[in-house]
Amino acid sequence: MRMRHNATTGFTVPELLISFTLFLVVAGTTTGIFISAMRTQRTTVAFLNAQTNARFALESMSRDIRTGSNLRILFGGLTESTSGTGRGEDGDWLAFVNQRGDPIRYRLTSGRIEKSSNAGSSFEPVTGENVAVESFRFFLAGGLPGDNAQPRFSISLRVRAQIGSQANEVWVQTTVTQRELDS
Repeated sequence: MRMRHNATTGFTVPELLISFTLFLVVAGTTTGIFISAMRTQRTTVAFLNAQTNARFALESMSRDIRTGSNLRILFGGLTESTSGTGRGEDGDWLAFVNQRGDPIRYRLTSGRIEKSSNAGSSFEPVTGENVAVESFRFFLAGGLPGDNAQPRFSISLRVRAQIGSQANEVWVQTTVTQRELDS
């Protein structure tokens, strides 16, 4: 017995159309999920950058303040006060003397927190270039010498990180108490 071969082997046009349509649906869905994951990853990186920079700036200031003395606010970088609220965005400086006796100043300039270890003659950036500090506020209580109150600074930062079209904003606040009473 001889077998006959059918000369019409292969896929029909409707089968090809259905398989091609299914492929496009799966590929489109996968691409959409991938793009969404990339956006989420960029947003997460922007958030982490903002948070890391804010934490570093606060920790740097906190370490200096804890071991420093003579805490005060310099309004506009000039007028001195041992209590009150300062706004870095208004040109106010956070000022004190560190444990080595160096006059320390912190200020907000062009979206970056800067530190001076020489009474404001020159400043070094504390926050990175990839974030913008939108707000730098500080409140000083108990800063009067001889008032037998523990001097403390409350510091608040609002930091924005921008990566492409993705931006994230972080608010961070801390209160720091000076270890020794001002005499």
